[in-house]
Amino acid sequence: MSGVARNSGSAAIRFDRARARTYSLAGLVLPRFATNAVVMVIGCAALLAIVTATVWIVGQYSQSTGSVERMEQRKTQIWLVLRLMQDAETGQRGYIITGDPDYLRPYSEAIDALPAARGTLQAIVADIPDQKAREAELEKAIDAKLNGLAAGVDMRRRGDLEQAVAAIRSNRGMQLMDAIRKKVADMITAEDQQLSALSRSSRSSGQWLIWGNLLAAVLLVGLAGAAIYIVRRDTSTLERARSDLTRLNASLAGIVDKRTFDLRAANEEIQRFAYIVSHDLRSPLVNVMGFTSELNAGLAALQRQMAVIEAEASSLVDPEAKQVIEEEMPEAIAFIRSATGKMDRLINAILRLSRDGRRVLTPESLDTAEVFTNAIQSLQFQLDAAGATATIEGALPKIVTDRLTFEQIVGNLLDNAVKYLDNTRPGRITLSGIDAGDVVELTVADNGRGIEAKDNERVFELFRRAGTQDKPGEGLGLAFVRAAVRRLGGDIRLESRFGEGTKFTLILPKIMPTQEGTTS
Repeated sequence: MSGVARNSGSAAIRFDRARARTYSLAGLVLPRFATNAVVMVIGCAALLAIVTATVWIVGQYSQSTGSVERMEQRKTQIWLVLRLMQDAETGQRGYIITGDPDYLRPYSEAIDALPAARGTLQAIVADIPDQKAREAELEKAIDAKLNGLAAGVDMRRRGDLEQAVAAIRSNRGMQLMDAIRKKVADMITAEDQQLSALSRSSRSSGQWLIWGNLLAAVLLVGLAGAAIYIVRRDTSTLERARSDLTRLNASLAGIVDKRTFDLRAANEEIQRFAYIVSHDLRSPLVNVMGFTSELNAGLAALQRQMAVIEAEASSLVDPEAKQVIEEEMPEAIAFIRSATGKMDRLINAILRLSRDGRRVLTPESLDTAEVFTNAIQSLQFQLDAAGATATIEGALPKIVTDRLTFEQIVGNLLDNAVKYLDNTRPGRITLSGIDAGDVVELTVADNGRGIEAKDNERVFELFRRAGTQDKPGEGLGLAFVRAAVRRLGGDIRLESRFGEGTKFTLILPKIMPTQEGTTS
């Protein structure tokens, strides 16, 4: 045992050192991860700011483009109004000079087109106060000019050529046309000035856009380089960590295997020791029980002889000897028989536990419903005597496990349920089960006496019992059940309310795991 302890201790030290290396590695990686995260967040924030600014600049550029298009539209419309006025003036003068109605065609077409052109111009400058004011002055000059042109045409149509020519020579028409050209020039100049301002703004935005894109490109290259560096550095760190973890796992697996081997060897040693001790104890116990029987037979002979002496010569009977023969010796022999009987049962139980623990388990496919049914049938006499019923609820899952051990487990649980029913109410025992994935849960529930919460663990201990001790038994049944269930790779759960009933739940793997190191 000391060698095992030393090996286990040194293995634990190696494990602690490996774990310390892992923790120190974690302490190195976490701050580095935080630094990397901060760098990446700052870089991404800067990149996001540049992208946002770029989007804003592009938006401004788009707005400038729209403004330029509207300026060009206004300039085109202004030039159109001026051209129509020039066409009207040219057609009027040609008609006055020649008298040929064909010269009136440009005049008539211009007069017809002017209302629409003037309306469009008014609409497109309505939201520009300065241009709207200039356009209003232009409208006055146009109205005056059109009135003069119309008057000249009327004079020529009436044949009053001299008066029409005189009106032209008065220079009134020229002055109005110059005024129109001046207003048009003012409006065009205003549009050109605004266009120049927009062009300067667009050039500035374009320069900012270029610089922003260059900065974004530099930042992207920097982030990419940083990311590559971080990935390569962290990959190297992770590779080293994985190597350390692999070595740690290999070391831990060796420790676990060593501990498992030691525990299995110790368990087998305990089983052999229990078997040997129980077997060796049984030999002197048999002698004690045999000599007790001889003492009992001798006592019977003494009692017969005492009766003869008392009948023939009562004066020879010693009252103290009579009391020893008739009262004290029978009582002592009864005590010896009771104690040796109990000791015999305990030794047999220990031998049974030892044999069961060393038996090779043989897994096979079992129908749990069939096992439960057989267990109920084997206890039917006790159930009838207690006025109790045992029923199976629902379909029960199938499992692959050791039949004998499983049957012993079920038999012990059912026997306990029948034994500890409450006599004040009809006994009811319910067996059920569910498929819970890789395991099955099989339940044995009763409405018996129940177990106090403080005794929930006690009932699974060797030679320990709970509650009123009015039933035969040595306190080995549930200890055997838990040991057997765990040997099958499962566990057992107890739920109970004192005075209401108890429920035992077997949690067993669907397929019993292979067990190494078992001995027959």
